[in-house]
Amino acid sequence: MVKFLSLIESLNLIDIDLSSNKLTGPIPNDFGKLEKLSWLSLMFNQLSGEIPESIGWIPTLKDVKLFTNNLSGALPPDFGRYAALEGFEVASNNLTGKLPEYLCAGGKLVGLVAFDNNLSGELPESLANCNSLLIISIYNNGFTGKIPVGLWTASNLSYVQISDNKFTGELPDKMSRNLSLLEISNNRFSGRIPAGFGNGAYASSFLNNPGLCTRKLIETNMIGCGGSGKVYRVPVNRSADFVAVKRIGNNRKLDQEHEKQFLAEVQVLKYAHTTKVNEKTDIYSFGVILLELTTGREANHGDVHTGLAKWAWRYLQDDGPIVDALDEEIKEACYLDEMSQVFKLGILCTSTLPANRPSMKSVLEILVNPRVISPEKSADAIPLLANSR
Repeated sequence: MVKFLSLIESLNLIDIDLSSNKLTGPIPNDFGKLEKLSWLSLMFNQLSGEIPESIGWIPTLKDVKLFTNNLSGALPPDFGRYAALEGFEVASNNLTGKLPEYLCAGGKLVGLVAFDNNLSGELPESLANCNSLLIISIYNNGFTGKIPVGLWTASNLSYVQISDNKFTGELPDKMSRNLSLLEISNNRFSGRIPAGFGNGAYASSFLNNPGLCTRKLIETNMIGCGGSGKVYRVPVNRSADFVAVKRIGNNRKLDQEHEKQFLAEVQVLKYAHTTKVNEKTDIYSFGVILLELTTGREANHGDVHTGLAKWAWRYLQDDGPIVDALDEEIKEACYLDEMSQVFKLGILCTSTLPANRPSMKSVLEILVNPRVISPEKSADAIPLLANSR
């Protein structure tokens, strides 16, 4: 166990990352003197006490990561008031009171992660016009009141996890077009489920809302199965637009390793948004599906620190025969070359660096004609798709 020093002397610090160090005791008040601080990461420690109000006054602060500690008390009210926050992650603590009113006052908030606390009250009105928001994960708290109307339709909103609270009010007719994860069970919502969400892909999304009118869930719109769940054809609006949605598990009792994986994904999504490469995140997800289809393995295949994408990449780097990685149930000699190409395309789509992933246009070209290599590809990616083994 290591305690913080109470005096901070390096006042020009820009980034602080002391995560996973078994730190104990309170966060020093002197952190508020770091007027150039942009990134504060104290996650996965054993810090206790209240978060110093002075941290909320830092004008350059962009990312706050304090999750998985023993912090208590109310959140400082000025977070987001003097700085345009991009990430605010305080999950898995013992925090009480309301969320700060100014969280998205700067219009740049991408991730709000505050699940597993004792927070209460209504959501800040600043979230009503927060089109930058990609992720809101605040389940297992005591929030009340209605969801700000504009939050449901935030143009970039992809992840909504607000289950196990006391939210009320009717759901809107339309939600964000980019929504890929919706969990609002165990609340007090009423009215009808929005068009496009009353199907098997969202079977567990609306549970235990007594006033909510649910439609009978059917399997007729299921279009296939991946390694980790069923894939459904889901309408997203009234203009006959559809998307493919995979139904995955909904167990929120995550151990620390699963929590780390979720929060790591949060960072990937935030990176994709803030660097204007949103498509690259979609490409990654598509690549995982390609690997599931060709290998028959689940997306979480591997150990607790890896998934299917990293396993496939290591397999290729270790010169493992691609043919041995393919799904035995669908592997046929006449299709081995095509399956191998799709397997390698899945690896390319899940490259660690988003910049190395192809565009969707290039992916379609490769799927139609595996010999076509887009000039957008980096040089190191071209050999990957050149030949099959």
